[in-house]
Amino acid sequence: MTTNITDVVIHKLNKESHQRTASLELRPTVLPVNTVVQRLIDHLYKQYADKPGKGFGRFETDDNEYPVQKYLKQHVESSTISFLELSNQLMRHLETRAKTESLATGGYVLIAKTTSGSSNYVLVAIVTEVVGTAITEGLEVVESVHLDMNQLRVAGRVDMTSWASGADRYISFLKGRTDVAGYFKLFLGCNDVHLAAEESKKLLKGLESFATEQALDISKKEALFNTAHTYLVNLAKDNQPVSLEALSNHL
Repeated sequence: MTTNITDVVIHKLNKESHQRTASLELRPTVLPVNTVVQRLIDHLYKQYADKPGKGFGRFETDDNEYPVQKYLKQHVESSTISFLELSNQLMRHLETRAKTESLATGGYVLIAKTTSGSSNYVLVAIVTEVVGTAITEGLEVVESVHLDMNQLRVAGRVDMTSWASGADRYISFLKGRTDVAGYFKLFLGCNDVHLAAEESKKLLKGLESFATEQALDISKKEALFNTAHTYLVNLAKDNQPVSLEALSNHL
């Protein structure tokens, strides 16, 4: 599916693993949305959509400690900063957060503002380069450096439309390695702890209601909860998201 690109830019974060230093290379202009850029963003979105084990949440309340939300408002709501300046602000904050995680590594940072249907999104993804091979017109084999889009590990997306409408959760991010995902979640300013607890309560309440409606005796009710618990534990071990429909069918 083609993603409608409003604005897109690419910068570079220089950061080596096990180092506490980082630096930026900022592109001075936004990218023109041509066929190559469109193909790149479409592929990036597909990779992001296909990745399992995402985290979901909302912005933390302190926009000074977690300023991504403030920068987005300045660009989208008050129009006091351009998309390019928004991307620069995001990069400076990403640099600060990356310095706090020694295992974090740099890469090319794609920042895109897109639309899909009636929803608007801002996506931030870090991709690395890989050395491959290519064949020249003279049939020579040469090294070819390209973006390793198939190994996407660090990315997050803000659903701007859901955020504006007051939804409970509107941020998603790749969980991947817990250390890297942790620093990137802090960069986004995403709070997923409260939501996870609330959704767990809703799940338990739903199981209780089902057991009551079915007039299950104590042993059958216990079996129901044990089955649900085992199913959820196995999902967690495999770093898979919970589908309530799949859980219902399983039970």
